[in-house]
Amino acid sequence: MPRIRWSSLLTVLGGGAVALAGLAGALTGHPWSWLPVALGLGIAVREVRFLQRARAGRILGNSQHQGRKARKDSSPNGPRAR
Repeated sequence: MPRIRWSSLLTVLGGGAVALAGLAGALTGHPWSWLPVALGLGIAVREVRFLQRARAGRILGNSQHQGRKARKDSSPNGPRAR
């Protein structure tokens, strides 16, 4: 049975809820409500893609936000010499 990442599940559900609330506002004639729709969907999609990469083993450690330098220096031979 797969392990459930509760924080990721809550992030996806929260992004979806924000998107649905914004969509309801946009459909009732509030044009600025499209902004929360885009943000909520963007957050939910980003989290789902992170979970897919983590499941495939392409993410190192628990940190979602490893910088470019951290990924480059994580080679098995150590950091590159310049």
